[in-house]
Amino acid sequence: MTSHSLAIPQRPIARTLHYVRLWLPVSLLYGNLALLSIIDRGYHAPPYAITLNDKLPHFLAFALIGTLVLRALQPQQNRFILWRKAILITASLGFIDEFLQHLNRSRTGDPLDFLADLLGATFAITIYLHLHWYQKLLEFPLLRLLILHQRS
Repeated sequence: MTSHSLAIPQRPIARTLHYVRLWLPVSLLYGNLALLSIIDRGYHAPPYAITLNDKLPHFLAFALIGTLVLRALQPQQNRFILWRKAILITASLGFIDEFLQHLNRSRTGDPLDFLADLLGATFAITIYLHLHWYQKLLEFPLLRLLILHQRS
């Protein structure tokens, strides 16, 4: 399915490094989002209001997180199970993010933000699983291209 779908290493250290390599991007990206959600900016957020100006960033951020979660899961499973697990994990992260914002006086937890998170993740995960050209585009080794360009 993807470039990381090689067999899981048998040695314990190699297996651990394999999982770290898969889950580290998810952890770093979501960790930064969670940090932004809990930082108190020293002012009180305005009363809850429905705004649509920040929904696209939510959609795109969780599309990326959803794709990273999907890539970190083991691809030997049936596609529907993989799809369901990736969406469930990403939706949980979106819910936690909105809950953290709710606890912060400088932010507001917005159910529409959670909906944008969920829609972004669902869209990206579905596209990644079903469109082979999109998967190949995301798996394109940019680092190798940069190295080849430097050599020439």
